[in-house]
Amino acid sequence: MSKEKFSLPPVSPLMGTTINNFIKIVSGNAIKPKYFFKIFLTALIVIVLTPFRWYEKLIFHRKVSRTIIVKPIFILGHWRSGTTFLHNLMCEDPNSGFVSTYQTIFPNHMASKWLFGAFMKRVMPDKRPSDNVKLSMEFPQEEEFGFLNMNPHSFYNYFYFPYRYKEYYDQAIHLTGLKESDRKQIRIDYLTLLRKAQIMTGKSQLVIKNPINTARIKFIKALFPEARFVHLMRNPYTVFLSSKKFFTSLMPTLWFHEVSDEEISDMVIDLYSKLYSDYFAEFDVANIVELKFEDLEKEPLSSLGKLYRDLNIHGFDAAKPFFELYLDKQKNYKKNTYIITKAEVQKIQTNWGFFIKKWGYEFPQNMKIV
Repeated sequence: MSKEKFSLPPVSPLMGTTINNFIKIVSGNAIKPKYFFKIFLTALIVIVLTPFRWYEKLIFHRKVSRTIIVKPIFILGHWRSGTTFLHNLMCEDPNSGFVSTYQTIFPNHMASKWLFGAFMKRVMPDKRPSDNVKLSMEFPQEEEFGFLNMNPHSFYNYFYFPYRYKEYYDQAIHLTGLKESDRKQIRIDYLTLLRKAQIMTGKSQLVIKNPINTARIKFIKALFPEARFVHLMRNPYTVFLSSKKFFTSLMPTLWFHEVSDEEISDMVIDLYSKLYSDYFAEFDVANIVELKFEDLEKEPLSSLGKLYRDLNIHGFDAAKPFFELYLDKQKNYKKNTYIITKAEVQKIQTNWGFFIKKWGYEFPQNMKIV
């Protein structure tokens, strides 16, 4: 198992959920005894924070019901495909709103940010150890962790209980086994999450990045008929190694039972296939702009300008100085280097060959096979 982990206190990000949601998420799962204290401490915090959730409803209920989201932008793409880079870059636009890292942990306590934000600043690491990307509670973040803290049917349950990842995927993407009341609540909670993001940022142009949305385009279109999509793809060989490193680093800080590095590797292979099989099944229901990360990385401003034009997003010229400033700060960013085994190359070619061919990728020249 990877020894490179996030340095976090013995409490789960589930501390920002409700007690009812917490019980639904953890009940019926196999929890290793070594994580009992973490479960207990997290549950205790959830209970203590309950009055703040009542305060949240008092402050936000009417605001949320009156908020209208117009033409949101959704960034699609598998984990480690460069979606974080594109998301952060687009959110430099002064018109862009987003779900913040704080909101993903405390979606039910936005009115108490003055209090819980101070706590987050003290415990959050400065960088993700898997890729050196800077972290801050104010930065844009994928909203799925926030959604999980509002609703028990998020795919990100698998971070806590990875042995059930197939079940969680079918439930989150295909709504397998869910009652109509559950499906309705999913829509309500997701809308509430994004409306709060718009309220908190005060911006009208929401930019949302969430890998799992790659497979649920129809769901998004049903909520936002005028939604705009950009799909970011990257060389699958690089995505595999980067994803494997990322998940073997992140998952041990979150899970309540353990799986091996080999199981995580197999999970990456399977999830990629599932995600893109569903993506292509839903591709025709929306106008999607596809962009290769390699092109974005090589010519970020020209690629972003074209993206703005293709998606009919206004304000590129006015936002350009903010983009340039952000890109200038990224010049010293150190990328990971990768070594891949022959067995892994074979596994990728066997399972992802269709996608490699469809997007015109080849084996990276700077990747070493051992």
